[in-house]
Amino acid sequence: MKLAVIADLHFFRQGNIQIPERVGQFADIFLLKAVKRLNRYIKPDLVFIGGDLINDADDANAASMLEELKQIIDLIECPVIVIPGNHDLPEEQFYQIFKRPAEAVDINGIRFLPFIDREQPEYNAVRSQQDLAKMRQLAGAFDGPVVSLQHVPLFQSGTAPSSYNYTNSDGIITAMRASGVMLAVSGHYHDGYDVVTFDGVQSITAPACCETPFQFMEIDIDKSGRATVINHRLKLPDNLPPLTDYHVHTHLAYCGENMDMVKTLELAEMTGLDRVSFSEHAGQLYLSNDDYWSSAYFAKGLAGCKIENRMNDFLTALKDTPGRFLSGLELDTDINGKFTVFQADLDQVDIKIGALHALHMEDFSGYNAVKNEFIYRTEQIVSNGVDILAHPFRMFRRCDLPTAPELYEPMAKLLKATNTAAEINLHTNDPDPEFILCCIKNGVKLSFGSDSHNLYEIGELHQHLAIMDSIGYLNRLDEVLLNIMPK
Repeated sequence: MKLAVIADLHFFRQGNIQIPERVGQFADIFLLKAVKRLNRYIKPDLVFIGGDLINDADDANAASMLEELKQIIDLIECPVIVIPGNHDLPEEQFYQIFKRPAEAVDINGIRFLPFIDREQPEYNAVRSQQDLAKMRQLAGAFDGPVVSLQHVPLFQSGTAPSSYNYTNSDGIITAMRASGVMLAVSGHYHDGYDVVTFDGVQSITAPACCETPFQFMEIDIDKSGRATVINHRLKLPDNLPPLTDYHVHTHLAYCGENMDMVKTLELAEMTGLDRVSFSEHAGQLYLSNDDYWSSAYFAKGLAGCKIENRMNDFLTALKDTPGRFLSGLELDTDINGKFTVFQADLDQVDIKIGALHALHMEDFSGYNAVKNEFIYRTEQIVSNGVDILAHPFRMFRRCDLPTAPELYEPMAKLLKATNTAAEINLHTNDPDPEFILCCIKNGVKLSFGSDSHNLYEIGELHQHLAIMDSIGYLNRLDEVLLNIMPK
């Protein structure tokens, strides 16, 4: 079975002056990053939230911060066990917000026993005799591997894999060994450690999610109870060339959720991005919400729509935001293939991203007709001159149709002929690695685009890199990625 562990978020409203490396002010965003990756790609059988969700139980906002984190944790698409740490509200208050776990949770033939142990000096802990008896009883009554879950690391005294331990750790481990508890999983020690074994009893501690490289842990437990660990980073790997995310939205997008340009740049730096490009929907900056989402611009063009011009707001925000970034516009075309943008505004940005968001047809049941319309509209976009084609082939998913691999080669040749880069974009999209490989073979440059509409998506290029690895180009990114410098 697959257990995911997220520990030590230390959520805090402001930066932590005493411990600046503990960036709890972004804990909600990093938690959402982890949850989204868990749901979409890792798909665990159980998630353990291992305590210290907030940084200060005496904070007047402590309960509301836990409520905010609970809303994110509730998005997890599998069973969840949440326990408090020494920084959280007292147990009774904590479980007025979160659901108290059962004394024993059985999943996929493995029993999990959560413990909330009393704190001791120097941030250690002790397990009560009552809980030791409960552990023996619940483990002894189960025919299968048993896992102990707690906040503080548990290991044999004198071995020191962590700065913290239980004052009665040897007694706990003796009881674990006698009753068949094969694994202890903890948080609290921010460096974390992988599997350490003490005469058959394994101990694992997850690293803190609130400190770089912002990790959470995946533990695979086999039928014998043996555990193997994968640490997942929310920060990009350190050994990569400088990476640019060319497709990041702002607070001005109708489809934006919580975007903030200053926070975007902070998150970009923390997650290891070299640069981002604020590339806003041009149509959304000119048109009303209704006219944009009804695709009125497609049928009527800009001239036929009422202009509610917010372009100056965007250009002013670019000028007023301190930091290092690129500027761009995401461009739609009307039915005649003309961009829905005024040239004077387009001249002021670094990046032009062409995007196909609408087809001139109401019935998508004719697969060949959709393919023909798709190629025709894409030709219109790239022939106007763009740097990047956004989310190629995503329109097929929007039409609930399979992508057409027979179009990969002609699409790659079209992009090459117009000197247009192909975007790798996973926002409501699953790009086919075969198309990306086809682009590389035809000499088409690639661009990474998160298409961020929520701050959790900033720097979330995990799957982009996985795709490049799957086709053998992770170590050759310099050769294949687009590199545009600011004007």
